[in-house]
Amino acid sequence: MRRVNTPREDVVVSQSTFTFCHRHIMRWISWCCLLLSSTLSAAEASQRPSSASLASQAARRADLGLGELSGYRKPTTQRLTESTALAHYATALQLERTGKSREALDHYLEAVKADPTHPEVAVHAAELALSYINRQRAVQILEDCCKAAPESPEAAINLANFYATYPPEAGQGEDKTVQVVKNALARFPASAEVYRAATMIFLTRNLRTGAEEAMAQAMRQPSTSPDFWLVTGRAAQEVWPLAHSEQKLIHRAKVNPFFENALKNAPAAKRSDVHLDVAQYFLLSAQVDRSGEIVEALYKSTGDLQAARLLVRILQARDKDPEAIALLEKVIKTAPDDVEQRRLAAGIYTEQREFAKAVPHLEAIIRIAGGSVDDYRVLANLLLFSGAAEKALALTQRTRVLFPNDASFLLVAARACSALKRYEETVQHYAKAEMLAQATSPEDLDDDFYSEWGNALQNLKLHDEAARKYQRAISLVPQENPKRAAMVLNNLGYMWLDLNQNIDKAGDFIRRACEFDPESYIYKDSLGWFHFRKGNYQEALKVLLEAEKMIKVPEAGDAEIIDHIAQVYEKLSNKDKAREYYEKALKLDPTNTTIQLHLKALAPDIGS
Repeated sequence: MRRVNTPREDVVVSQSTFTFCHRHIMRWISWCCLLLSSTLSAAEASQRPSSASLASQAARRADLGLGELSGYRKPTTQRLTESTALAHYATALQLERTGKSREALDHYLEAVKADPTHPEVAVHAAELALSYINRQRAVQILEDCCKAAPESPEAAINLANFYATYPPEAGQGEDKTVQVVKNALARFPASAEVYRAATMIFLTRNLRTGAEEAMAQAMRQPSTSPDFWLVTGRAAQEVWPLAHSEQKLIHRAKVNPFFENALKNAPAAKRSDVHLDVAQYFLLSAQVDRSGEIVEALYKSTGDLQAARLLVRILQARDKDPEAIALLEKVIKTAPDDVEQRRLAAGIYTEQREFAKAVPHLEAIIRIAGGSVDDYRVLANLLLFSGAAEKALALTQRTRVLFPNDASFLLVAARACSALKRYEETVQHYAKAEMLAQATSPEDLDDDFYSEWGNALQNLKLHDEAARKYQRAISLVPQENPKRAAMVLNNLGYMWLDLNQNIDKAGDFIRRACEFDPESYIYKDSLGWFHFRKGNYQEALKVLLEAEKMIKVPEAGDAEIIDHIAQVYEKLSNKDKAREYYEKALKLDPTNTTIQLHLKALAPDIGS
C-alpha cells in the first residue's frame, strides 16, 4: 500500500553624558593616583617620572587627550596649570571610583578651573554640579569651556545638549536651548556632529522646521568629507523618516542626496567602507536597484569581499537565487572558513530543496566552529532529506553522545531506519524518543511523531498498535492545519481497508481526508478503494479514474492507483481494460510482484 509520509522540514549618543568609570581606565588611573599619593624619597624621585608625567600618562591611556607635560615643550606657567588640572582630575576619578562623588566634584571643579579647555571633563563636572550645587553652576562650567575652547564643536554641543536636557524651571531664567543650538550651527557649519545634535534637539522639542533648516544648511556645505555626508545623512533620516509610506518618495528625495554626496567624495579603492554604508542605506530603504548598482561597481573595481557578501543578499532580494548562490560559492572559495557565508549558502540550497548541496556547508560549519546542537540537528535532517539515510543514522550515533538529552536525534534515527526499511529499529527509536521527550521536550510529541510511528508499526503488520498511534496522532492535529489531519485519517482508513476491517468507519475517515485536502489524488484513490470494498464498482471506477487524471507526472508509487483501476475493470468483467491497466502499472513499477500476480491471474481469461 502507498501512504503519505513526508517529515516536515525544520530545517545619537547624548554629548551631555560622559562616563569615566570604564574598568580598564580605572586600573590605570588608580595606579597613577597611588603613585601621586606616595611619599617619594630624593633617590626615588631621581629615578621615577614626575607626578605630572604620571598623570599625563594615565590620561593618555584613558584617551582624554590632555596633552604631554614635557618640560621643554611648554612655558612653565602652562606646564604648572596642566599639572594641577591633571592632579585634581586623577584624584577626582579615584574618589568617584570609591563612591565619593561629592568629594570628587571639588577636584573636578579645581581641574576645570585650572584648565577649562577639555569638553569631556567639563560636561562630567557640570552633571555633578547639577546634582550637588545647582543648574547655574553647571551652565557656568560649560560656558567657560566654550570660551576657553572656541574652536571645539564638542564644547558647543555639550552646552546645547545640557540646555535641552535640563531646561530651567519656571521663574528660574530663560530657556536658551534654541539660541544655543543656532549659535553652534553658525559657529561650526562644517561640523557634522553639530548638525546631528541640532536636529535631535529640534525634533525632541517638536521644532521640525528648525531641524529641516539645519539639514538645508548642511546640504549647502562644500564638504568633501564622505564622513560628513554619512553623519548628516543619518540625521536627515531622522528628520524625514523613510518608513512613512505616504511620504516615502518625498522623503527619499530629501535624504538620498546626502548619501550620494558621501559616495561621490569617497574613492572606492580607499574608502570602500563608505560605499558599503551607502549601499546599506539604499538597501534598507527599499531602494534595492540603486544599492545593487553601488555594490556591483565596488565588487568589480576592488573585489571587496564585503561587497560580494552584500551583493549576494541584494541578488536574493531581487529573486535571483542562482546568481546569488554562484557568487556566494566564489566568496566561500576565497574565504572557506567564513561560517556566516556557509550558513547563508546552506539556507539558500535548503530553500531550493537542493539538500545534498547544503550538506557540505553544514559539515564545514561544524568542523570550523565546533557546531551547536542546532547545527547538528539541521545537518542530520539535511542528510535525511538528501537520501543519505545511512549517514544520517551514523551522525545520530555521535549526537546522542554529544547531546544525550535531545530527543530530536532519536527521531532522526527513527526516520533514517524507516527509510532503510529497518522497521524494528524504527519502532525502538520511536519508543526511546517518546520516553526522553516526555521529560525534556514534550512539544516534539506531535501528530507527525505518532503518525510516523504508526506507519512503522503498520509495516511490521502490528495493526492494532498502529491504529492506536494513528488515533493518538489525530487527537494532536492542530485545528489550523487540516491537511495534517488528512494524512493521518487517510493512513488509518486505508489500513483498515487493506485489512477489510471497520470498512464504514474507514470510509468516514477517508471522506474527511478528501474534504480537508481535495487536491490529493492519493486520498481520492483511497476513497475509490473504499467503494471497491463496499462492492460499488461503478462508483469506484468513477472516483479512481478521477484520481488518475489528477496525476501530473506518474511515478513508480502511482502504480498502486493504476492497479486499483485494473482490479475494478476486472470486477466489471472488462478483461481487456483490466489487462491494459495492469500492464500500464507494471511499466511504472516493473518489480511489483503483486501487480505481476494480478496480471498472471488474468491472462488465462484474455481472449476467451
